[in-house]
Amino acid sequence: MLVLLGLSIVLICLSCSGAGGSSGGTTRTEHVYIAGGMGNTGDGPYPVFWKDGQLNQVELTSGTYCSYIQVSGGHVYIVGGNNANTPVHWIDGSRTTCSLGTYSGGYAKGLAVSGGDVYISGFVSDGTNDTPVYWKNGALNVLTIGGSDNNSWIQGDNIVAVGGSIYVVANTNLHSGTSYTGSTPKYWQVGSATPTALPLLSGFTDGEAAGATVSGNDWYVVGSNSGNGPAAPVYWKNGILGSSLNVTIPYTHGFAKNIAIVGSTTYLVGEVSSDPTETTSVPAIWVNGTPTILSLPASVTGNACSFHLAVSGSTVYVAGTLVQSFWNTWIDNGTPLFWTVSGGSVTASAPAYGTEPQAKISGMAMCGSDVWAPGTTGTLDANGNFVSGSPQHAGYWKNGVWSQLDIGSYAGSGAGGPFISSE
Repeated sequence: MLVLLGLSIVLICLSCSGAGGSSGGTTRTEHVYIAGGMGNTGDGPYPVFWKDGQLNQVELTSGTYCSYIQVSGGHVYIVGGNNANTPVHWIDGSRTTCSLGTYSGGYAKGLAVSGGDVYISGFVSDGTNDTPVYWKNGALNVLTIGGSDNNSWIQGDNIVAVGGSIYVVANTNLHSGTSYTGSTPKYWQVGSATPTALPLLSGFTDGEAAGATVSGNDWYVVGSNSGNGPAAPVYWKNGILGSSLNVTIPYTHGFAKNIAIVGSTTYLVGEVSSDPTETTSVPAIWVNGTPTILSLPASVTGNACSFHLAVSGSTVYVAGTLVQSFWNTWIDNGTPLFWTVSGGSVTASAPAYGTEPQAKISGMAMCGSDVWAPGTTGTLDANGNFVSGSPQHAGYWKNGVWSQLDIGSYAGSGAGGPFISSE
């Protein structure tokens, strides 16, 4: 079987709260949107999204793919890229190609919609270094890195809209030849190109931001501090450093990867390790700072990390994968893992996913009482990337059961993260 070539999927989970039901006499139903692409070898990718598992082709022109999707005010906003390494976005199927200025390429890393305007976070490259940017309705806005740093990098979703303001989060460092200094997590408020460094724990010299999210009128960044003995998992609320999270003995290092806020409870997922080079990696969850180790199912062994989570009442659903992990740089080895944390107990599973040898999870969200986790199956290389020319199929786990997404007559597809819309 043939598959599309050149598809790049950003692993991200975008979700909004809501339990459906009625409000003011109007019944509202939640829907699951998944962005992605499909195609054949030498033909594609084609940008698509799925609503509740049903295929919607964004346009009939090949060479672009979808990575992020939001629904707001009855409009469908989608962000992706093209084969020329240029971000694009669509509003109800109408495409805008983002400006690159004098840069050779650019990549979208997040989407926020505010007041009908489309904000896309990401970076542009001059072939040597990457510079953080955002696009507003396709227009390029270059952000100042600040200090002596000349390079930036981004892990997860890194743009949030809250209270009429837009914030972009990234990490910066100094790049010279093959050498990189320790990184500094920073944020920019749209309207000002000057960054603000996210504060570090006392005595620490480096840090990283792994992703950002919104809860109510507050915005949160999750990550870690390092450079002074054991790495410490942390989070920031509205740019202010929260308390360091505990790391369960015998582990000494911790790295937080994702965060969810429900009421007064803060949930973070990530990994802990017993050595500074992180040759061992154990998945963990923190609830209001208290850690719980997420044991592996009996059928698998190895290093693992948890990256995605969804919360329903007092139950937390977590998704992760087996990894090759060295100094906080993880390589997905294509073995997805699920955990259910409830009442102090942890249940682990390695879900089935069709006929391909490996799979990647790209997000997790609740829709009513159901847990959705989109993903892509295929064959991965040694760097954790899908092998060009090998079969790939987009699909999703719903309550742990895999279903392949419809792609019509095309041979292959890939899926990004979920967005839940109440309509």
